[in-house]
Amino acid sequence: MLVAGAWTAALFFNGENLIAFAVCLFLLSLWLVHTLAAARQHGMRTGDPWLPLSAFVFLLWLGVDGLFSQVSYLSRLNLFWVGVLPGSFLIAWLVPDRQGFLERTLFLLKLGGIVLAVAALWQLLVLGDDPAGTFRTRNSLATLLNMLAFLLLADVLRASGPQRGRAATGLFILLVTVGVIQSRGAWLGLAIGLILLLIIDLRRDSLRRWRLPAAVFAAAFLVALAISASHPVSGTDVLARAASLGNVPDAGYTRFLIWEPAWRLFLQHPWLGTGIGTYFMVIPPWLDPADTSAHFYVHNDYLQLLVETGIPGLVAFLLIMLSALRLAYTGLSHRTRQDPVRRELAATLAALVSLAVHSLFTFNLYIVPGTMLAGLLLARLHALASGYTGRVIQPLKALRSPLFRVLLVIIVLFSAWHFGRLALGEQALDEGRRLAADARLEEAHARFQQAQRLLPEMDSPWYTDADLLRRSAEALHDRPDLARALLAEARQTIDVALERNPWRPQSHDILARILLLQDPADPAAEKAWLTALRCDPRYLPARNALARRYLDTHRKAAALALLREGLRYRYPPASRELAAYLDLLERTARQQGDTMLADAAARRRAELASPSLSKERDDAH
Repeated sequence: MLVAGAWTAALFFNGENLIAFAVCLFLLSLWLVHTLAAARQHGMRTGDPWLPLSAFVFLLWLGVDGLFSQVSYLSRLNLFWVGVLPGSFLIAWLVPDRQGFLERTLFLLKLGGIVLAVAALWQLLVLGDDPAGTFRTRNSLATLLNMLAFLLLADVLRASGPQRGRAATGLFILLVTVGVIQSRGAWLGLAIGLILLLIIDLRRDSLRRWRLPAAVFAAAFLVALAISASHPVSGTDVLARAASLGNVPDAGYTRFLIWEPAWRLFLQHPWLGTGIGTYFMVIPPWLDPADTSAHFYVHNDYLQLLVETGIPGLVAFLLIMLSALRLAYTGLSHRTRQDPVRRELAATLAALVSLAVHSLFTFNLYIVPGTMLAGLLLARLHALASGYTGRVIQPLKALRSPLFRVLLVIIVLFSAWHFGRLALGEQALDEGRRLAADARLEEAHARFQQAQRLLPEMDSPWYTDADLLRRSAEALHDRPDLARALLAEARQTIDVALERNPWRPQSHDILARILLLQDPADPAAEKAWLTALRCDPRYLPARNALARRYLDTHRKAAALALLREGLRYRYPPASRELAAYLDLLERTARQQGDTMLADAAARRRAELASPSLSKERDDAH
């Protein structure tokens, strides 16, 4: 139940809800404590050592590499985030009754997957929304459903009677949902996993067992085709979406735009990377001007590992995959085709292969429900291949009972403190933002300070509070002494934020505005805005503010050059300052007689207002 609870909490994380993430990690910590206690009492069944060893090496490298990160707090946070996959596997590997535990837990996760699939279909058919379930993108849901579909497929092939019918119904629901999601990467992963399973399992005497799965796949395809014809989530139906895979340059255009600058960034830091979890912060200066993605992820887990953890990080991760393949091959070769365990092992391998293939095109390592499931599947593959056998060892017996109990208490207390402050700090930060939006500035300031005490290593409580102090001082025209005091505090606060994270353009923008309020002639303000644009050339608040500064100080040519440079880049249509930027560019260009540039800005602004504008989404493929 601890694992199911952690998985449920992870469904609401989505890379943003740190409270849900903290709950997930705390429950996983309790699972670790429970497992260690059981392993000490009953012993550990080791089995093949290479898969656990490779998972431990990968987890260890994430921790060591974080010491050299360009944004240290992000890498510490992402150690737990990306570490969920190897961590879940290692804890499950320690469970004494691994067979019973995995059967119970995976049963609950299969039920959860069916509920998510039904919710996604409801979103599409009834609400007219994106069929993403609780996820931020529908691609992430498709990845999870693919893995669970292979587990249900194994149930259909193995079971009989009503149990087989229930498994087939669940499989049908999952396949329909994956179909209407229209994720080409997920379809490719599903297809390759299915082909692998057919190669391993299909034989003449098993054809009867495959008739029902074949019927389920055919029915799911027809239903998904019918739904997509009336509710196309990608502007087309299933057949046209699948056919687009044949045009690789067009299908992969947005991915190629992302991958090329990511590769160039990797070449700058080939051995240590930039630090796990830092890609989105350090990539903006390297991005292709035509890229309109949100640039949070590389959309290729292997390339992102190269960028963030260097060559050793990718090698360590590939060792996990190679160890799993070797173990699966050994387990399959030692079992006859009539052995039902062989089919379960093949289905588990197919589920992991579908994840590995889809990870070539998306960011599965950062989707915690999927990585937690993948860790459990690795444990299942390890157990099935070893036949739930192996030498039983009891290394924890070497610790005296009082010392062992103290160790468990320390793990619980540390987890409660560390993840508790993460949740409480995020809650204080959210509450402060809400209060600031309601103009309750003193209360908001108090909440931001509380977040700073709880999360002193993060930059977000500091730069958010600095901006609040800056805006408060800006409004105090009739109380100059108080305004100066607030600006001094704001300056100290933003300096702390920049120390925590020098890559965030917002912090440099806030610093520039504070400096101008303290001294309207301070040249350091312009330098801060230029630094913000070096951190992210697409950061329009800094570009607009610096251009207005140039215009106010009669440097019209410099303002026009700065604005012209910004026109090179494509921006997400929902960018708040994009319309203001285009308006400023058009007016400045016309005032200086550059009609061609003004007309280009007007056309870009007209595109924003067009109802037929095709929005580039980060999960387009």
